[in-house]
Amino acid sequence: MKALLRALRSAANAVAPTLGAASIRLWGMTLRPRIAGRWHWRESRAVPVPAVLAFWHDQLLIMTVSLIGRRFPYGVLVSRHPDAEAMARAVSKLGLHVIRGSSTSGGTRALVEMAAEVKGGRIVIVTPDGSKGPRHEAGDGAIVLARRAGAPIIPVGGAAAWRVRAGSWDRLQFPLPFSRVEVVEGEAIRLEAGSGAAARERDRLKLEAALRAVTAEAERRAGR
Repeated sequence: MKALLRALRSAANAVAPTLGAASIRLWGMTLRPRIAGRWHWRESRAVPVPAVLAFWHDQLLIMTVSLIGRRFPYGVLVSRHPDAEAMARAVSKLGLHVIRGSSTSGGTRALVEMAAEVKGGRIVIVTPDGSKGPRHEAGDGAIVLARRAGAPIIPVGGAAAWRVRAGSWDRLQFPLPFSRVEVVEGEAIRLEAGSGAAARERDRLKLEAALRAVTAEAERRAGR
């Protein structure tokens, strides 16, 4: 019986990423995204400037759906925990490059790898208030990454006109089928000289303010 259960679990883990990715694609096809982009979101730009793309953790699903099918080389951090293996494979099937690591396990290595990806021309996705919060309060991880990579940070906000929210710490948004989705991109944040604690805090506050502004504008456009 134990062998059978192990076999069933293994089969489920093998199928789950494909089903998960397919479900997200089908769900995304019902949504009506409208993107107010100033920079790399424009499809006419074939080769984007390497950058760090930042948005709040509760907008993960909105942004994932909005990124599907775009030809730019995105990279995203996924935990090294075995339980996240299926998620990593599903994300990969959606066309995103997976970087394994977390703030508690493999964090330093992940930071080095993400910086190398940015320097190599990839746009690395970060959620400054993830993965545990506090909600809508930026940590300094994106700042450290952008400085190490020598790249700008692009703040993006997203909101769905019709949605429900999870009861999790981030109040994750679940856009309802056929909802209009608004995505707003702010001006690129180019970090000034200085690498001390005061400079990091200055840049952190700048990023936090920018993310709150684009999120508020996306909410306004969505009629929330």
